[in-house]
Amino acid sequence: MKKHTQKIAQITVASLISTIIYIFTIGIVSMLLQSVAEDFMNASGILWITSLLFVVVFSLSLINTLYRKNDNGEKIALEDYKTGYIGVINDIKLLFKREINLLYYFLFINGACWIITYIDKLISAKKTFSAIFLIYYPLNCLSVVLPTWLNSVLAYALGSILCYAIYLLTYALVRKKWHKKWTAKEK
Repeated sequence: MKKHTQKIAQITVASLISTIIYIFTIGIVSMLLQSVAEDFMNASGILWITSLLFVVVFSLSLINTLYRKNDNGEKIALEDYKTGYIGVINDIKLLFKREINLLYYFLFINGACWIITYIDKLISAKKTFSAIFLIYYPLNCLSVVLPTWLNSVLAYALGSILCYAIYLLTYALVRKKWHKKWTAKEK
């Protein structure tokens, strides 16, 4: 139980950090783009792009929270690359096997967010209880741009899966960067 609580706490910290970055960034960008037409800011393509970028920021924050603070990630990657760099695709496959439990945490957190949001919809049209889950917005921001099938259940589930996929890709690219740094040091 302590392991699960610790992992959820780490995800929460990463989510909170990326939410703060997002709010600060979106504030600056909106001030810069005030002269641009309102329709441009509301375009679904812009929403998709900002949501994807937000998930990348969350992924980087999560990688930093899980692995970078204690240098555990570099040690693990060093062990994985003893025989040489295995490539991004093979690294994603390796990370998928190793990090599958993170997908379950994403699904669990988004499931809790959906349940509380649905309860809010049943009780009143306002976000009363679900406002507390705004700190998990990086995990479910993609559900906003996905179709709202079955009262958004599939959007939250698909959002979790997409967030996990982006996390894996980001983590594989970070590990590739680490490998380049190590090989540059050896030369």
